[in-house]
Amino acid sequence: MPLDLAMVGRATEPLAYTYTWKDTVLYALGVGARVTELDYLYEGRGPKVLAGFAVVPTIAPIFDLMEKAGSASRCTSLSRPPARSRPWRA
Repeated sequence: MPLDLAMVGRATEPLAYTYTWKDTVLYALGVGARVTELDYLYEGRGPKVLAGFAVVPTIAPIFDLMEKAGSASRCTSLSRPPARSRPWRA
């Protein structure tokens, strides 16, 4: 997907995201953390959070920004995740 210059410099609202150790462990398991990486998988050894976890809460605002810029309709390779009526819990 090419860079849409209409999105450059657009301001977004601040995003607050609350998570628990279970969310970070589930993410670590999802990306393939192994038994040797217990600091990421077991709350008694950590908590350590993989750097990629910071991307998770930014996905929805990115799609919102793309819709405002009009680039979401031009993008056929990405599909917006379905909206949830209540927060996800592990």
